[in-house]
Amino acid sequence: GELKVFDGSISFHPIKLKIGTSTDLSWSANLDLDKISLEKAQRVLSKRPAKAGGRMSGGFSVQGKGMNWADLSSSVTGDGRFKLEKGLIKGFDLKGQLLGATLTKLKQKIKTIKVPKAKKRTFKLKTIDESVTLKEGKIYFKEDLKIQTAEGPATFNGYIGLDGGIHLKSKLMLSAKRASQWLKTSLTAPQSFPISFTLGGNLNKPS
Repeated sequence: GELKVFDGSISFHPIKLKIGTSTDLSWSANLDLDKISLEKAQRVLSKRPAKAGGRMSGGFSVQGKGMNWADLSSSVTGDGRFKLEKGLIKGFDLKGQLLGATLTKLKQKIKTIKVPKAKKRTFKLKTIDESVTLKEGKIYFKEDLKIQTAEGPATFNGYIGLDGGIHLKSKLMLSAKRASQWLKTSLTAPQSFPISFTLGGNLNKPS
């Protein structure tokens, strides 16, 4: 069958149900997503304003339990391929978050350093097209997710939950030129150097 939902469509073939008690329902299916609006899906399913956007597509072989979204989003397991086009997170300032965390540590030693506040920016992603594993409602990328950010190339490894939760171990290759712009001072350093961090929180409020 096919459902038109969130400005896109979900096709399922076949879907198998196993009913135990009135509250115990297990299911399995092959799902094909086509250009689902991440913003609309997140807003409806989480029942709160959505800051993540983009169009989701992909094919998945999954199984899970329950009939409501809370049960479904915490039980889904399987494999597939996930594609996100024109992805973005509104109000997330990667530069400000990293700079603030770094300078906060330096301020413990150098009291005169000023820690700037993160600004309300839009964190833009190019197309993501990756093989994934779903486990207990969390989407794990099988290989490091590589993204070209405005601050430089970055890799991410971990999961994004169907409930919007994020836990991604990340590494950003920051150029000396960009670091000089951040700190408003001239730096003598290698052409680029890695900054390791963990991206947590959720899609509405990454940290």
